[in-house]
Parts: sequence; C-alpha cells; structure tokens
Amino acid sequence: MPRSVLLRVFGVAILAACVGVCVAPVETSPTPPSSSTPPPPPLLEETPPPVEPPTAPAEDIRSVANNGNEFGLDLYKRLAKNTKENLIVSPYSISSALAMTYAGARGQTAAEMARTMRFALPPERLHPAVGATTHKLQSADADGQRLNIANSLWGQSGVKFSPDFLNLTRKNYGAGFRELDFQANPESARGTINGWVSDKTNKMIPELIRKGEINEGTRLVLTNAIYFRGLWDTSFEKKNTKDDKFKLTATETVPVKMMNSYVSLWYSETKDYQVVVLPYKNKYRSMIVVVPRAVDGVAAVEQTFTPADVKSWYANGTTAIVRLALPVFKAGFRDNLGPMLQAMGMKSAFERGADFSGLGVDFEFYLSVVLHEAVVEVNEEGTKAAAATAVVGVTPVSAQIIPKEVVVRADHPFLFMIYDSATENILFVGRFAKP
Repeated sequence: MPRSVLLRVFGVAILAACVGVCVAPVETSPTPPSSSTPPPPPLLEETPPPVEPPTAPAEDIRSVANNGNEFGLDLYKRLAKNTKENLIVSPYSISSALAMTYAGARGQTAAEMARTMRFALPPERLHPAVGATTHKLQSADADGQRLNIANSLWGQSGVKFSPDFLNLTRKNYGAGFRELDFQANPESARGTINGWVSDKTNKMIPELIRKGEINEGTRLVLTNAIYFRGLWDTSFEKKNTKDDKFKLTATETVPVKMMNSYVSLWYSETKDYQVVVLPYKNKYRSMIVVVPRAVDGVAAVEQTFTPADVKSWYANGTTAIVRLALPVFKAGFRDNLGPMLQAMGMKSAFERGADFSGLGVDFEFYLSVVLHEAVVEVNEEGTKAAAATAVVGVTPVSAQIIPKEVVVRADHPFLFMIYDSATENILFVGRFAKP
C-alpha cells in the first residue's frame, strides 16, 4: 500500500553569542523603547563571503563533532534539570557561535572558553575544522531536504575591529560584517538583527532579541542561525493519524494527534528505553527517537545518555519491523545561556576585565548575555509516495535474517535528536513533554 503523505520536520536554532557586549555600564537609564519595534534601516555594506570554502583533515572534523556533542549534551542536561517542559537546543549552533567568539579571546578568558566548550584543537586547526564541517553539512543538502547555516557579525559603527579577527571569521565561518549604531539607536539595531534572523530562519524566529537585551553599550553581536527541513524517507499514511492520548504522568493524559506506521526501521533498546532511527531522504540525516519504558522515565534517561551512546545505537542496533506511534508535535525553547555557561566554567568572559584583545579594540569588552532559541515541528504534509525504506549509516543486514517485530509508542515524554551521521554532529536535541 503506498504511503502517500510525507512528514516534514523543521528545526531552527539561532544564537546571539555576544548580544549586549558592553563597555563600561551605562550610568543613566536608557529611554524606554516605544511599544512597537521601529522598522530596520537598510543594511550597510557587508564583507563578501570567502571565495574558497575552508578545508580541514578528517580527524579534525571528527574532533569538532565529538567535542561539540560532549559540550552540547552537558549543556542540555543542565538545562533539563531546570524545567519539566518541552526543551530543544542546537549543540551545533551554540558551538559554532561561541567558536567565533573564542577567536577574539586571549589568556585566561580563552582558556576557560576552551575548557567549557571542550575544544581539543589549537585555534589554527579549530576554526578551519568548524568551517569545513559547516560547508560539508550544507553541501550535503539534497532530495527534498534543506539545511542552511548562516553567521554574521554586527559591530558598532566607527569602531575598528582587528582585520585578523574579521578575516578569520569571514574565511572560516562565512561571517559577513555589518556596522550598526547601537550607541545612538539600539532599538533600530535590534530590529535590523531580528530581521536578519527572521530571514535566515524562514520567519520561524521573528524576534530573537527582545527589548532591553541590547543597549547603548553594545559594541558587537555575533549570530549563528540554522534552518532545517527534511522529508522522511518512509512516510506515515495520513489515514492512520488518529486522535489519541498522551500521558503526562501515570494518571494524567491530554489529547494528541498520533501518527501510526508499521515499517522496517533501525532499532535499539536497553532495559530503560527503546530507540528508533527515522531516516530522512538524505541518507546521512535522521531523527533519533528515544522512548523511556516508564511513563515518568524521561528525566532519568536524559541525564545518563552520552555521545558514545548515540554511536552505539547505530553500531549495535538491528533492523526491526516497528509498529510505531509518534505524535504530531511542536517544541520550542528560548533562554539566556549566560548563567549556565558561567556555571560550566566560562566565567571571566562575562566579567569586567575579560580578555578579548584578539578583537583589536581599545576599550573594555565582555559578554553580557548569550541568547539561544530553537524550534522544531513534526507534522504531516504532501502527497508524494515513498517507495523504499532506508537505514541510516549502517551496514545492510543480510536478507536471510528475519527482522524481529517490536512496538514503540511515544505516548509519554520522550527524547529526540536530529543527527548527521556523515559529520557525526548532533544538530538538535530535545525533549517532548507536553502537546
């Protein structure tokens, strides 16, 4: 029977790595912004993108992925302890934006950032490896799938930043540089940056920077945006989407639209949870769904899994005929990550006396907030038929082996990841806890 309706998954993450980077604190209270955001002014000239994409050895690209995944999951676990609601972050977006910031750090500030971010490579190898990874991720885009990654720098007009810093971020991150007048009109600057974010995320994040989060003391904002859209390689049939119940707890339920399929998927399990890998049409990307066996088991599971577990799910799993129930869902998250990054060890970057001398400016410079917002949607759309089932990143199983049959019902809080097996990067990781 043809599967006529395809699923589409959208994921967006945007990080303003140095929003509200300040010189000395403003002594007088700024004029309260108007109730409506002013229209952004025309963008000033942006430095052109690099002609040649960055390159790096395969081992350096793997190092960036491993270190970014370790940092991202550590950050995710810390955030997860503070909320029981839906949660999603993009380890790759956060790592990329902070790597750009790290390019301007020196001394103790740089050392703390490297330890917190798990940077194992020296700067001269790290930045090309991040850039090569981004290029590889984007160049792999094909077959009903879209993955866009964009970086940009926004500096105070009239301030001369180090040409070495601007050239490094341009060459390795494709980061254009634009001037804005934060000092004279921070609200107008905010509107301009938010407009860029909205454009790069296909309008899924229209207002990353809220009123008051940049001010007259802002001198530099670094932004990174990811927009992802993917079609399942094997779709769900629309007629099998039914009204169902999602268990918030063992005794409390809420209504949900539940998609159902009976299909061959890559499957792994432990005594605590089940794992299914849902491949996209791009064979290197997939959504990994981790369903705890216990209704209230998500907190325990998310605090224990590691990047090594992700690789193990691929290496030690098996093909199974899965009777899968997965809800139509949307999850979003926004927060200032600054306090969490300080708790993880990145302290001096947020303090007076921070060493960002690599920026080449002649005034005191430190970070004020690190904003991160991510959104993911899983929904039904389209009528294109899928003719085959694929398994992501694994060796095909011999045709003589009859796959076992399992039931996986994601009808209670579960974890999910969007994973790129070609670069071994966790692009997004999250928890769906409530429709």
